[in-house]
Amino acid sequence: MKTTYEIISMIGLLVLSATFTASAQLANTAWEGVFMIPDAEKCVLNFKNDTIYLKAYDEVLSDSDFDNFIFETALYTISNDTLTMQKVSGGSPCALDAVGKYHFEINDEGLLLTAIQDPCPERIDGISQNRLKKVEY
Repeated sequence: MKTTYEIISMIGLLVLSATFTASAQLANTAWEGVFMIPDAEKCVLNFKNDTIYLKAYDEVLSDSDFDNFIFETALYTISNDTLTMQKVSGGSPCALDAVGKYHFEINDEGLLLTAIQDPCPERIDGISQNRLKKVEY
């Protein structure tokens, strides 16, 4: 029979494993799609370890100087199927302290972000319900 300590330790490891797996699904990936910023613009949403970059698609393909064509930068965390993001810099009217929470789903059709809660309507309109296709670059 397992002790309470062993059971708690096993539960803790499962939670850590689930969090790492969810984060690993998006970290160091890039997704293309059309974003309303404010007009329709083909862009790439590039996830690094804890930062998201929104960049013009044409510039991703044609320019090696990534930093010069970033529309928006945000910090992000993941818990289960929820992506939480907060703007760091960029041209959107979203406040720097505006934290958005989005449900994310990855399947054969791509990445879908659906707003759960976000005080910035422009961010919701820009990315929510937009199926993104995974790209390599």
